[in-house]
Amino acid sequence: VKTKKLNGISCLASPVSSFVSGNDQTNGLKKLQKIIYMNLVQGLSVGAKMNNSYSTVVGIKEISGACGYLIRDYSKKDLTWVSEKDFLEKLQEINTLTRDSRPEDIME
Repeated sequence: VKTKKLNGISCLASPVSSFVSGNDQTNGLKKLQKIIYMNLVQGLSVGAKMNNSYSTVVGIKEISGACGYLIRDYSKKDLTWVSEKDFLEKLQEINTLTRDSRPEDIME
């Protein structure tokens, strides 16, 4: 996990492999989902590196009984709803913001 310090805020860049490598991939995916959910609930978008390009997760909703994410693709300048499964399969890295002043916001 790389951390860049901003005034009272940290930007965390986390490779997906740090969550899903090894024998405990299920818990790693759950932790990754929790990080995404926590940021979206706070109104913070989540940066996503997929297929070597950067997008942002800006929304969440149920799609056909499963979770889906609204992805803003800056290279195409469009918004697309993507199933969580498809999103996680393509995801290489996430970028999140946390407030340094609140211990519950700092992720390990």
